[in-house]
Amino acid sequence: MKKIEGTPYSELKIQTSNIWVDLLSSLPFIIFGLFLVYISPNTTLICQRIETKQGNCKLTESKLWVSSSQEISLDDLQGGKVVQKRKGSRQVVVLTKTGGIPLGKASHGGDKYSIANQINSFVKNTDIKSLNVSQDDRWFGSIFGGIFVLSGVLTYVQKRKKLYL
Repeated sequence: MKKIEGTPYSELKIQTSNIWVDLLSSLPFIIFGLFLVYISPNTTLICQRIETKQGNCKLTESKLWVSSSQEISLDDLQGGKVVQKRKGSRQVVVLTKTGGIPLGKASHGGDKYSIANQINSFVKNTDIKSLNVSQDDRWFGSIFGGIFVLSGVLTYVQKRKKLYL
């Protein structure tokens, strides 16, 4: 699209803009924002005890369009602990006989020690018949992803708007 405008010196100034160039300059913000929303999980551990060592647990990680589950037998469940990660972030790890399974992403937010304590209480106390703990990290992706998507859209709109002013 071409824009013709008069200048104070009675000259014509022609400004051209390509819609695809404007879109491509905004697209990285939009794609990165959608990627943040996509990778932010909600992780849930649900356990049911039938008898002292009989029962099962299901560890489910749900993302925007994808969900994956992992079965853990109650006999394999050893407990939970909080692991210190880089730059002060923490992560809950479900301990099994074969090793540790991360419960969600490492982050600064959330009460990770409470989740680990609930898992440990369930393992130690056979009178507790069920456990349902979750760590929801979708807020991070939603907030920051939304900011990036909005920045990309506003950048595109602003570039297109300048042609008509």
